[in-house]
Amino acid sequence: MDCWSHLESPEASPAAKRRPPPAARPTSTPSLLGRAACLRTLPRLQSYTHAHPVLEFVDACLRGIGQTTFQNSPLTGLLFLVAFSLSTRGHRLVLFALIGVASGTSFSKLMGLDRSLRSAGLHGYNAALVGCAVHTFFHSDVFVGTAVVVIVGLSVVTVLLAAATAAALPPGLPTLTFPFQAAMWLYALGSQLYPRLQVMDLAPQRFVINTTISAAPYDTTSVVHAIFAGIAETCLVSDWVSGVVMLLGIALCSPIGSIAALLASAAATLLAVAIDAPPAGVYLGLHGYNPVLIAMALSGFFLAPQHWRTAVVVVLGVGATFLADCATGSLFTLLGLPVLTWPFTVMTWACLLATEAMPDVTRVPLGDLTTPEEHYERQRCIDVV
Repeated sequence: MDCWSHLESPEASPAAKRRPPPAARPTSTPSLLGRAACLRTLPRLQSYTHAHPVLEFVDACLRGIGQTTFQNSPLTGLLFLVAFSLSTRGHRLVLFALIGVASGTSFSKLMGLDRSLRSAGLHGYNAALVGCAVHTFFHSDVFVGTAVVVIVGLSVVTVLLAAATAAALPPGLPTLTFPFQAAMWLYALGSQLYPRLQVMDLAPQRFVINTTISAAPYDTTSVVHAIFAGIAETCLVSDWVSGVVMLLGIALCSPIGSIAALLASAAATLLAVAIDAPPAGVYLGLHGYNPVLIAMALSGFFLAPQHWRTAVVVVLGVGATFLADCATGSLFTLLGLPVLTWPFTVMTWACLLATEAMPDVTRVPLGDLTTPEEHYERQRCIDVV
């Protein structure tokens, strides 16, 4: 059973109740997708590291970094670290991300939490995002040691929030990045009243009635770069070169995931240009990362790739997330809070819940989650049987 099964309540999920009996693995020649995704989650490596505590910890941390985009692969995590290092002040970003994921993983082990969750990086990815966020909003006048203390503390909080969120959500819904968002918002709101707690430069609260649409022309090259920046922004990185490397890291585990990410980022970037969004935000990829995440989540990962209506849900989910991103940005300026990945989280939950009323769209049970390619091959076996 896959480790994602622990991220739902003990009650059997509706998707699991209607799941057909397990079918034998395909014995025919693998599909083109199967050959392209030959590495996938590297389960043999994970089994090997279980006998070596230090290697298991390193493997879990790398998988935790990869899990920021649903990739349970240490190779993906390693390439993400390379991508981080190529960004502005990349050495600090790599350090903060590693401190975060190591803190969350260590706390999981200290508290005796589920080993399979920890080994798959599911107790580390929210903590890794905390490290990335602190780097992005880092106040230049703050001592780095203070930032490290904040990262460790918030990383521990994300592990607690992940367990609490899993228990509170309806059966079958994943926690996604909500623990990361909640931890960052709690800290941001708390630091507004107590300046000595501030280690990040967050936008102040402001009331926006009307905004002036920028008439500045868009630069074509910068718009193309923004497509890759939108992928990098899933980890709060705005450099397009980092996005290219991250896209390669995703492709090593899931080619379907990389295609979904690229198409969603391109669509969201073009939509932002179409509505005359400020060029600065477009070039940074700020309009692309939430659509990228929901496209990857619904394109064969949480939803079984078995019917054309699944593609409709993906397209609508991407569009709704783009709109939710705009709406959340307007609302959160009143509170002085960063949007982070909230639009992705709430719209993914909404889409997954909506599919319960769609007979031809099936959610993949959390206990069976691996990669979209394996879900596709599993579905082919079921269809044959």
